[in-house]
Amino acid sequence: MLNIIMGIPCHRRLDILKIQADYHKNVLRPFLAEHDINLTFFIVGTDESERNVLPIDGEIFVYEAHPQNILSLKFNRLLDYGKESGCDALMTMGSDDLIPPKLFLEMVRIALDNKFIAAPSQMIMHDIHSKKAYVWKGYGPRRLLGLGAGRVYTKNLLNLLPPKPFGEGTVMNCEEGTIDPKIYKVIHATTKYLHKIKTSDKYLHDCQLLSLKASSALNKMYVFLNRDLVEDVILDIKDVSKFGWLTYHILDQILQLN
Repeated sequence: MLNIIMGIPCHRRLDILKIQADYHKNVLRPFLAEHDINLTFFIVGTDESERNVLPIDGEIFVYEAHPQNILSLKFNRLLDYGKESGCDALMTMGSDDLIPPKLFLEMVRIALDNKFIAAPSQMIMHDIHSKKAYVWKGYGPRRLLGLGAGRVYTKNLLNLLPPKPFGEGTVMNCEEGTIDPKIYKVIHATTKYLHKIKTSDKYLHDCQLLSLKASSALNKMYVFLNRDLVEDVILDIKDVSKFGWLTYHILDQILQLN
C-alpha cells in the first residue's frame, strides 16, 4: 500500500475548509483506500479557528499552527513534514480546491513513473457568488511543474530538495522567484532527459481540479475573467456528466456558500 500525504496550507475561510475536510474524509480517502493508497492529511494553518472546524485526530488529520501566516513558510513546512514522515509521495493542495479521485490517481501514477513530480495543468474555477464554473486555459501539459494544487512530489524528489525550497518570506505568491527555479534546478541536475519528462496531460472536464473561488481567494475570479484567462464555455457544477465525482452532500454544501 502506498502512503501518501496531502499537505494543505490554510488561512481561515472556514466554510470552504469544512467542505474540503468533509470531502477528503468521506469521499476521497475511502475511494483511495480501495486502490491501496493510505491517504493522510497535514494541515498548516494560522490559529485555533481552523483547528476547531477540522476533524483533527493526530493520525489521519494532523494540524500545526503558524501564526506568521507566510505562505512560503507554510509550504516549506509541508515538504519538511513529507520528508520526516518517509511517505511515498506528498501532494500539495490549496485549501479551497477539490481534486477528483481519478485525477488524484493519475497524478500519483505520473509522478511515480517519472520518479520526480506531477501536477495538473488545468483547473475549473467555481465562482461562489455567480454559481458559474469557468475552465482556466491552463499552462499546457509541457510545463514541468504545473499547478501547485494537486502537485505530487515523490519521496525521491523530496529527499533531493534543498532546505526552504519555497523561499524564506514571500508573503503572497510563493512561486514568484522562489519555488520554480529551485525545484527545476534539482530535477535538471538529476536527469539529462528533463525535456522528455511527462508531468501532466490535458484532461476532460470530469477529471479536472475544482477551485472554489470566494471573494477572499488569493487569486480572484475577476482577474481570470478580465484577462481572458478562461475558455468561452461556462459549466454548471450540478451537471453530473462533468461533476459526478461530487456527492450530493458535498455539492449541496458548495451551492450553499455565499
